[in-house]
Amino acid sequence: MFLSFLSRSVRIGLLLVVMLLGGCIGYRVTLEQVDSLSRSGQYQQAVAALDKSGLANGKKDRLLYLMERGLLLNLAGDYQQSHRALQEADDLTEELVTRSVSRETLSFVLNDSTVAYRGEDYESAYLNYYKALNFVALGDYEAAAVEARRVDEKLTWYFDLYQGKNSYREDAFLRLLTGLLYEAYGDFDNALVAYRRSLAAYRQQRDLYRVALPELLWQRLLPLSKRFGTAEEYSGYLQQAPATLSQPAEGDALLVVLIDRGQIPPKQEAGVLLPTTRGQPIKIAVPVLAREIRAQGQVNVRLDGVRAGQVETVGNLDAIARRSLEDKQARILAKEAARAIAKESLVRHSESQLGSTAGAIARIVSILTTNADLRSWRLLPSRIEMALLPLAAGAHQVEIVLGNRSVVNRIDTGRGQVQFLYQRFFD
Repeated sequence: MFLSFLSRSVRIGLLLVVMLLGGCIGYRVTLEQVDSLSRSGQYQQAVAALDKSGLANGKKDRLLYLMERGLLLNLAGDYQQSHRALQEADDLTEELVTRSVSRETLSFVLNDSTVAYRGEDYESAYLNYYKALNFVALGDYEAAAVEARRVDEKLTWYFDLYQGKNSYREDAFLRLLTGLLYEAYGDFDNALVAYRRSLAAYRQQRDLYRVALPELLWQRLLPLSKRFGTAEEYSGYLQQAPATLSQPAEGDALLVVLIDRGQIPPKQEAGVLLPTTRGQPIKIAVPVLAREIRAQGQVNVRLDGVRAGQVETVGNLDAIARRSLEDKQARILAKEAARAIAKESLVRHSESQLGSTAGAIARIVSILTTNADLRSWRLLPSRIEMALLPLAAGAHQVEIVLGNRSVVNRIDTGRGQVQFLYQRFFD
């Protein structure tokens, strides 16, 4: 029975090598095509390319497909379809928390890319970011506020799950965004709570994620703490605020300009062949992020032809992705080491029980199936920037400028409204 198992394992291994190599190549080609089309603004063509690819039908990459498709549809302005894809992705992340025993065993013998991609914690949180943007674009601020609450629930869940030991247990930008969404919905008490948490997160994670506390947070925290907090709280914040803080211009309404920039670098494989005691090689492979490509140029915003507002970096997803991967690296290495030992044992048993040819084939299978899991949500931005523009009620022209590119938007706002304007630049 054991010999039969080994023989069958070698045959299955060779078949899986062919399938895995073909799947990996197809995955990379598809996402490179999607990246190229997206960078040139051809979002609907990118969706079509994604829909024709193997990602659209494969179960193990279903979450990746839905995340990429949902963001592409958002960029294309198809907010209803975008929401459907992102909602399905959000539901799927919950289902994928636990794996079946058979799939877990398969991933241990081969590699993690053989099982369903469950996503990174920050990817799950940013599903709600884009779902909220969809609702804002559709004018449904109540639903956007629900997504804000969902972000809060997820961040709390991550903290409890890892007992506060993971780096991604808080997100200063998402707290800031939830505050603005609550304000837009008229829930000022929860907005103030969100701004407090955002302030604490920016301070705690400044070195971790390389984002300075933005002045625009003070410009929301101070007036809301004065209006809805205690006098002591407001006085404390006033003393903590930078002396150089510019007083925001008075306005009937507030425009939030959100700018996604760049793209998270893809994962790459760092693999090494190590000699065994018999002098024959075994392979260990782990994922690493490619070098960061820093955004070039400064974004400026013009309101009715006049430069307005200060554009500040409020989120650094590149840094979040790198630190999240660092958090898991020890676990990945431990799993890879155990997997390598198990594969080497299988190779030696194949050799002793089935002969040197079977052993050689098993070793080749072992090396070729030892691959790092390089899957990730490729279209996420590397950085997020923001500007807050107080403005008078009525019609306005808002121009977002980067280098020689200019995107003109026309908005009409009413007294007391908080409105959002979103723009994506891939550099």
